[in-house]
Amino acid sequence: MIETDIDTPVLEVRNLSVQFPLKRRRKLRAVSDLSFVIRRGETLGLVGESGCGKSSVARAIIQLPPPTAGKVFLAGEDLTRLEKRSLRKIRSRFQIIFQDSISSLNPRRTIGSTIAMGLVDKANKKPSEKKQLVTEMMSLVGIDPALYDRKPYEISGGQCQRVQLARAIIANPDLLILDEPVSSLDVSVQAQILNLLENLRAYYGLTMLFISHDL
Repeated sequence: MIETDIDTPVLEVRNLSVQFPLKRRRKLRAVSDLSFVIRRGETLGLVGESGCGKSSVARAIIQLPPPTAGKVFLAGEDLTRLEKRSLRKIRSRFQIIFQDSISSLNPRRTIGSTIAMGLVDKANKKPSEKKQLVTEMMSLVGIDPALYDRKPYEISGGQCQRVQLARAIIANPDLLILDEPVSSLDVSVQAQILNLLENLRAYYGLTMLFISHDL
């Protein structure tokens, strides 16, 4: 996590617009002139009906693809002006959790190696030290460390969502974007994940953008 001035928002979106080309030179306006600010430790809910452009906002923030117009500032740095190489270097500072937890995980990777992908700033640590950090994070998000060598298809959807969370949080990001993180889960599991998110927010002081169609 990058230390910033107390008055500098973690995320500032200014006049964001996203358009997609259609046939016959027409364009689909997914997002028009959206602005908001999130300060450190805050959670902002972005709520709207399905198909209204919420996920387009999330992808524009992480510059995949960049917005058609507007600015995105992460801890005061304008992401829309960064070259691809510079953007790759700071991608670990913003993590995104997707709706479909199972398909968001590489089926060939074990749970442990998937979570370890978030240890981008711990490249110099020994494998045993990395495994220790991963197992500690697994316990923190409610995954039995005994599942370290399991594959995503061998665990439940709720557990896969916890793996996504562990992979994101172990990277110590400035911003966590949650794009419909519980909509594909059973109601009882939804409550567990939401409670876990609140506990993690309080423990780590996480800054989150929570996207949902459900108020």
